[in-house]
Amino acid sequence: QLPRRFPLQLTTKSMGVFSPQVGTGGVGHGDTGGIWGRTGHRRDGMQPLLSCRPDALHGALFASAEAFVVLPNATRVPAFLLNIDAEVTGKPTITRNRLGGTVRLAG
Repeated sequence: QLPRRFPLQLTTKSMGVFSPQVGTGGVGHGDTGGIWGRTGHRRDGMQPLLSCRPDALHGALFASAEAFVVLPNATRVPAFLLNIDAEVTGKPTITRNRLGGTVRLAG
């Protein structure tokens, strides 16, 4: 069952900019379908890594994002799977009792 509200939803009409055949009688037939995403699936054997160093917090993130097309009959068809391998660096700061900082993401 698909959630009624999801943070990422692209209709076939909006995807036609990137793939013209999507919005013209192909999968979903215009606005009747949509491309939905799901994230946060940890890949097998890959654990997030975090290390504290004097210059910053360093981490590695391994995840995947799955997208699928919703057909007019509410059937989901897998569209693609995107694996994410990222290095994250965070530099926290405390100024006048306020926590702040910067985050850098590298692929």
